Amino acid sequence: MSEQMPSAIFLYLIALGLTEAAVSVTCRQPGLVSLTFDYGPGYLTGRLLDILQHKNIKATFHVNADLMRNTTLVEYVRRAAFEKHTIGLFVPDGLVAESNEGDEDIWARSVPLFEYVHRGTNWLTTILDGQAPKYIRFGTKRALPQPLRKAIENLGFTITKAKLEIRDENNKMDSIWNSLGRGLANSSPRNNSFIFKQREIMPNSVNSVDRIIDYVQEKGYIFVPLEECVPPVIKGKK
Repeated sequence: MSEQMPSAIFLYLIALGLTEAAVSVTCRQPGLVSLTFDYGPGYLTGRLLDILQHKNIKATFHVNADLMRNTTLVEYVRRAAFEKHTIGLFVPDGLVAESNEGDEDIWARSVPLFEYVHRGTNWLTTILDGQAPKYIRFGTKRALPQPLRKAIENLGFTITKAKLEIRDENNKMDSIWNSLGRGLANSSPRNNSFIFKQREIMPNSVNSVDRIIDYVQEKGYIFVPLEECVPPVIKGKK
C-alpha cells in the first residue's frame, strides 16, 4: 500500500471494476469452527494465548491499530503470529460512514476510515516482518455500504463476520454460555459451520475459552484457522 494517505478520488477509483465477494459468516465446509477475537490486544491476550497453546487451537486476532503504540501489546501480537495464529485488522465502530443509495459524498466522509486502514496495515506489516494482514473485521453492526466493501476488498482484504457472536460485552457468564447454547442449538457438524467471535478484553470471556473449546468439540466440530475456514481473497482476482 502506498505511503500516501488516501483521498476521496483515490477511494472512488479503487472501487471501480471490482466484483465484490460475499462477506463470509461460515466456513466453506460443514463441521468446521474458526475462533476469532476482536477489540484487542489487551492485558488478557497473553493468558488467552496460553490457553490456545495448551489446547493446540489456532485462532484469528483482529487487532485494533490504535493500540499498537503500547509495546507490551505489540509483543502479544508478535507472539500470536509466531505461534501461527492469524493476525487481521479490526475497525472500531464509528469509522464507517452511513450511506444512502447514490450517496456521492460517502468517499469524502470515508477518508478517516481508509486512513485508519492504511495506518493499521502499515503498523501490522512492520510488526509482522513484512506480512500484510489479509483479513479485516468491522465493529459496526450496520451493513457496510457496497462501495466501501468493494474498495476494501480491492485493497486485498477478506471481510468476515461472525455467525455466532459470544455475548460477552457485559462480561457476564450467563450471557456467554446462553449465547453459545442458542447459537449451536439445532445445528449439526454434518450440515453447519461457524465463525465465532469473542472479545479478548473481557476476563470472563477469556477464562471461558478452554471450556468453550471442549463444549464445541464434544458436539463434533473441528476447530480450524480462518485461512482454512475462509480462504483469503487474492488481490486482483475476480
